[in-house]
This record gives sequence, structure tokens and C-alpha cells, in this order.
Amino acid sequence: MTRLPAGARRLLLALAALAACAWATPTFVQANQGAATSLAFTSANSAGDLLVLGVENNSFTVGPLSASDSQGNTWHSACGPAVSGDSQAVQLFYAANARAGSNTVSVSGTGGNYANMVIAEYSGVATSSPLESPCGSGTGTSATASTGAFSVTTGDLTVAMGVMGAGGTTVGSGFTSRGTDTFSMMEDQVATSGTANATVGGTSHPWAIVAAGFKPPGSASHPPCALALIGAGGCEQ
Repeated sequence: MTRLPAGARRLLLALAALAACAWATPTFVQANQGAATSLAFTSANSAGDLLVLGVENNSFTVGPLSASDSQGNTWHSACGPAVSGDSQAVQLFYAANARAGSNTVSVSGTGGNYANMVIAEYSGVATSSPLESPCGSGTGTSATASTGAFSVTTGDLTVAMGVMGAGGTTVGSGFTSRGTDTFSMMEDQVATSGTANATVGGTSHPWAIVAAGFKPPGSASHPPCALALIGAGGCEQ
């Protein structure tokens, strides 16, 4: 049997690795919504997934808000709070590389004021340092809430939480709603360019909105496995 040169063998191994761990696409798994400060996922979380929490807190006079869950995952603020002109606040939190199992997410710091939570789970997101920076945020008074353009990377998962404050909310162009109460909504999309602009619509009223981008494995700052193997490093997920 002819033995391949070492360089050819290394190339074949790298190509095999690329096939096995090609650039992932962020994928929605599940979501739940409730007017509460504690909310359970309807199904068990899968190990390594990204968890995102969007919070609306009315009559925002206390804080800061913080998030935790029954699995002991570490939660971070992704963006916010943004506070509207009539003191309605929205904020995004995330937990990367989630532990597997049934899970209940809680938020504290609301001061007993009305809170709306939306929790969502996504696969295909980097398990280490997934958050893009800076995030998108905006406040104003009109019939459309908008973050304005902010930087993401093509293929990023972009998640937004907005509150209109009156008359209900409608999902922004190119986004999919993952949970809404009367006045607020969390929505997401996979970015198709290097900028994003998250919007929600409703009746003209003071509003606030926040949004953040999350990197898939194999994004510009997380090199694909095969390229890492060709170089000196291992496979970064």
C-alpha cells in the first residue's frame, strides 16, 4: 500500500475536520414567555446551547437587574437596560455553554414592579465569548422602536427586546417573534450583513429597545476547526 506524504496526510486530516465541524448556523430551539420574575423552559436544555433572557420592567425605579437559573449557569448582561420616557426598561441577558437539563430562569431587582420575561434557547452559537460588542440600544417616542444600525458579523444570531408602552407590539422587519406580552416583544434573526437594525412597531408612545449579536462557532473571531488544526492550535468552539 502506497503511503501518502506527511503533508498530504495532514491536508486530508484537516479536510476531514472541516467536514466534521464546519461553520455552524445559529438555530432556534425553544422559547417561553410570562409576566413573572421566574420562568421555566418547557423542555430540558441541551448541553452547550446559548440561553437568552429578555426582560421588560415597568415603572423602572430600582436595579440593577440580574439573572440566574436552577442549573447554576453563569448569566451576563448582553445589553441594557434601556429606559423609555415613561420609565419602562428592557434588558437582555445570556448564558453561554448551558448545562443540560430542566431549567427555570429568574430575574431579580425589579422592585416588585410588573415584569415580563422571555427566555429562549439556541444551538449553533459559540460556547466561549459569544457576545459581539457593542450592542444596539435606543429610546424615543414614535410608532416604531429602533436600535439604529450597529455592528454584527454575517451569520451572527441577533436578538432584540423592545417595549412600546401602548397599543401592543409588532415584529420588526426580518425578525421572528419569540414571545410578547401586551407591550413588549423579544425577536431574533440571523444576520445577513455586517450591520443590524432591530425594530418593533406599535402605537406612538415612549419606547425602549436593546439588541445584541452572538457569534456562531467558526465566525471571524472563532476560526473553523480545520484551520485551527492546520495551524498550531486546537479546535475552538
